[in-house]
Amino acid sequence: MKTFVDAFSGQVFDSKESLSTAAECVKVAKEHCKQLSEIGLDLTFTLQSLLVKDIKAALQSYKEIIIEATKHRNSEEMWRKMNLMTLEALTKLKEEMRSCGMSSFNQYTGDDCWVNLSYPIVAFTKQMMAFLEEGLKLYFPELHMVLLESLREIILVAVQHIDYNLRCEQEAEKKAFILQNAAFLHDTVLPVVEKRFEEGVGKPAKQLQDLRKSARPIRVNPDSTMSQV
Repeated sequence: MKTFVDAFSGQVFDSKESLSTAAECVKVAKEHCKQLSEIGLDLTFTLQSLLVKDIKAALQSYKEIIIEATKHRNSEEMWRKMNLMTLEALTKLKEEMRSCGMSSFNQYTGDDCWVNLSYPIVAFTKQMMAFLEEGLKLYFPELHMVLLESLREIILVAVQHIDYNLRCEQEAEKKAFILQNAAFLHDTVLPVVEKRFEEGVGKPAKQLQDLRKSARPIRVNPDSTMSQV
């Protein structure tokens, strides 16, 4: 088994495949182990113990990639609505967000090609949900805290970015738009993350619940530079 896992890891992890490719390969390996267990040969625990180090490293590596990408987008944030230019592009985005579990996304769109959210927030949502789905495919109980803390760190980048901008923005109209993005993150995105995580691992994530509570929507006084809970 160790010989197989060494070869498997060399192909999947050492070759720098994408996280989605690695996740799909691990998912298939886990399914084969499950099939073997049905005939009395249970190799699941052995597979987990031999792969946990490589999977942990892959999750942490892609977490850092997402955090850096999010920070880069945040650095160019203009807090403007998205103009997708064509109805085809809008339809595609709606489908992508629906596949991410954002069933209420349509309330942020209209009959035209505009989306009442900023591009960095939408891009962050898609990237984080993709990471969560791949992480669940890679999931072993030994990796519970690794995946949970990775999600928490990723979410914190977005939460802190919004909070900072709410505190610093002087223009009332732009501040209201930032607040709308904050509400989308808090009321739509974070509950979906919590629900999907619980579905995937079989138990709730208190750390994510606590993070959402601490990042609850903020009332903004347009005449003040301070955000108020």
